[in-house]
Amino acid sequence: MRRYYGKRAASLALAVIMTMTVSVWGCGKKEEEKPKNEGTYYNIEATDDGKRVIERYKEGVDGNNENDQDITEDPSDDEKEYVPTTSVNLLAVGDNLCHQSIWKSAADGKGGYDFNHLYVHVKADIQAADIAIVNQETIFGTEKQEPLGADRGFRTPPQMAQALVNAGFDVVEQATNHTMDHGDSCVYNTIEVWKNFENITVLGIHETQEDADTVKVIEKNNIKIAMLDYTYGFNGRGPKDEWLVDVFSEEKAKADIEKAREISDCVIVFMHWGKDNGPYGHLLPEQEEQAKFLADLGVLAVVGTHPHVV
Repeated sequence: MRRYYGKRAASLALAVIMTMTVSVWGCGKKEEEKPKNEGTYYNIEATDDGKRVIERYKEGVDGNNENDQDITEDPSDDEKEYVPTTSVNLLAVGDNLCHQSIWKSAADGKGGYDFNHLYVHVKADIQAADIAIVNQETIFGTEKQEPLGADRGFRTPPQMAQALVNAGFDVVEQATNHTMDHGDSCVYNTIEVWKNFENITVLGIHETQEDADTVKVIEKNNIKIAMLDYTYGFNGRGPKDEWLVDVFSEEKAKADIEKAREISDCVIVFMHWGKDNGPYGHLLPEQEEQAKFLADLGVLAVVGTHPHVV
């Protein structure tokens, strides 16, 4: 699959791994092997000044191009212009869902919690990625608040944030159906927790209207990737201010994506959707419709979270 982003000369190769694998080659990749016996081929590449170089390959291995007599000879390698292909390896995982058994396993016996043991066996994979993203399913309480599980609405010890940073995650999705389990105050507390980690990008929750109106863009290896995060809704309790948590609607997504494409090379959308513990491969009709809607708007990838299964 080939894409040309006219605003930037850098090529794009993006792999999303663990939850999904996508390989996308942008402008500037030199073809290693010319196609054979399938017609006339065009390879569009971007140069540093934004112009395009078009290579036209003759039809057939024997040089027979009776249907395209005006096709010129393939230029030599010395005559072609190429720009280096730039790549970003992106890893996305979820759901980081802190049930009672999880926070009990992290209790240090002194009233504190240490969650680092949860990520020991995947830490190397997380840190090997250029950008690692996690869906933090549950909201953080304060250090003085009792952690809670599913029966009373999730509230996770804030020490979880440090463990995720130690594991190597760079981006955190926070828009989930559990974001409002304990009201606006817990959302604001979670924002304050993440402020302790200046290199972490938090998606889906916002301290102000201004922040909600700002598309988050991660730049790596000269590629600018815009990231948007939406939840399908909450468990019956919404925020006082709509901008506090990003909830999906076609109108909002369209406006956000149009804004994102203006300031980035590509857009990735994280969707909190689906059915809890559904069978492998099961998609709800609205998921298929929303995915097509997002694809038609030109997003590079849609990464889903929430079902609690692969």
